[in-house]
Amino acid sequence: MSLGENLRRLRGEHHLSQEDLADKLKVSRQAVSKWEQDLALPDTNNLIQISRLFAISLDDLVNGALTENTEDSQESSPASEDSPEVEETQETTEEQEVQAFEKNPLFIALTSAISILCFLAFILVGALVEGGWTYSWIILLIIPVAVTLVESIRLKRMNVFAFPILIVAIYCFLGMLYHLWHPYWFLFLLIPLYYIIADPVDHLLHDKKKN
Repeated sequence: MSLGENLRRLRGEHHLSQEDLADKLKVSRQAVSKWEQDLALPDTNNLIQISRLFAISLDDLVNGALTENTEDSQESSPASEDSPEVEETQETTEEQEVQAFEKNPLFIALTSAISILCFLAFILVGALVEGGWTYSWIILLIIPVAVTLVESIRLKRMNVFAFPILIVAIYCFLGMLYHLWHPYWFLFLLIPLYYIIADPVDHLLHDKKKN
C-alpha cells in the first residue's frame, strides 16, 4: 500500500474529510488530494504531524502497515451512532437520496404533467366560468401539494409533504366559493398538529430503514 493509499484509508477511518485534514495540518486541500493520489509527498514536518494525528509510527505511515495499536484503538472506541460524524454522514446520505429522486426522469415527467394540467385548468376555469379568475388561482396550489405528496410517499417522509399549502387551498376554496371563512379558520390549527405527528413517524420510518 502506497503512502497516498494509506493516508486516504487513515483519513476515512477517522471520519475526516480532505478539508478537515488540511485544516489540522495547516495546508491546502489540494495538497492533501495530491498526497492521496501519490502525485506529491508531504514534507518531513507534515509526516510527523500526520503520524501524531493518527497515533501511528512514521514507519507504519510510510510503509502502509497499520499497527495493532491503531486497530485496537479503533475497536475500543467505535464511532457512536449519535456522534456528529455519523449524524453528518446520515444527513448527507438523506440529502443525496432526495436529490437523486428529484432527478429521476419518471418524477420529472410526473411533476411536469401535473404542472401543465393544473395550469390548463387554471386558464379554462378562469376563461369559461363566470368570475372564474377570482378563485381559479387556487388550482395552482395543487401543483406543490401533488408534487410533494408523490415525493413524500416515495421517500417515506411526512415532513416533505406541503401540508400548509393544502390547508391554505382548502380554506380559500371554502371561503371563496361557500363563504365559510368562519369558523373554518380552525383548519390552520391542523398544521402544527400534523408536524407533531410527522416528526416521530419520520424518525420511526428512518430507524427501521437504517436497521
